[in-house]
Amino acid sequence: SPQFVHYQSLGAMLVGAIGLLVGANTAFAWSIYLLVACWPLCLYCSARLFGLERRVAALATVLAPFVVSATGIGYEQRNYLFIGYGVWTQLVAMWFLPFAWSLTWRAINQGRGTLLAGLAVAATVASHFITGYLAIAALIIWPFMQPSNLWQRIKRAAVIALGALGATLWVLVPLFVDRNWTSINEYLQHTTSTDSYGARQVLAWLFTGRIFDNGRLPILTVLVALGVVSALFRLRRDERSRSLLAIFLASLLLFFGRPTFGPLLDLLPASHDIFLRRFIMGVQLGGLYL
Repeated sequence: SPQFVHYQSLGAMLVGAIGLLVGANTAFAWSIYLLVACWPLCLYCSARLFGLERRVAALATVLAPFVVSATGIGYEQRNYLFIGYGVWTQLVAMWFLPFAWSLTWRAINQGRGTLLAGLAVAATVASHFITGYLAIAALIIWPFMQPSNLWQRIKRAAVIALGALGATLWVLVPLFVDRNWTSINEYLQHTTSTDSYGARQVLAWLFTGRIFDNGRLPILTVLVALGVVSALFRLRRDERSRSLLAIFLASLLLFFGRPTFGPLLDLLPASHDIFLRRFIMGVQLGGLYL
């Protein structure tokens, strides 16, 4: 549903341009197929940018297509293979977020690829605003993963943020100017779609395997748990482990939603327009890296 100005429209514009050549239905159908089928390759490339070993990245690649949750709205195949509400734009942004995270981490940690990181964050925001929150969250959290070099890392994050802001003005300025007429789905207000499920339900799903392995043996869940334990053991000496664990936990907190944090979420820009349950995306992506 590419509602221009009030909705994220980069994906619709790109595929629409291809549709001028091959037809809109053909371009749309092939975009779904290719983005879903090739998603593991995206995960592999981004994992390598994080500096993960080939065999580690390859394992995450093999496991990526098998994620399935109780909500059915995260980074899982069945989410995209039915007529849903706006999940196609999430599918487009699903390709940008891994690169936004990995390039941001490399730029903040090593000072390389700042321009690419800014463009990746901008593309994520312009493709799907909710996914964009997760890209921006990394910019806020990761500078603090190495306190001894804090100011230098904050400066690098600020440069990335400014670059991303400049590259998304064409999306954000009209949205801000027309904010009084923003399209809000009143039917879904104050439901789990917008407010999410609360910490008790989310943690129950997590520890019973229903975030990664709903309806089957919790194989992925056990591997994610081992990854978390490994990250905790390396916490003091490995910045990458700290960063991945931090973004995983931040996504989990956002996924808790309004039942847990209530009015505190009002501090987030446009929080009343965000479908908070979609932050399961960050939990699943962070879990695959771990």
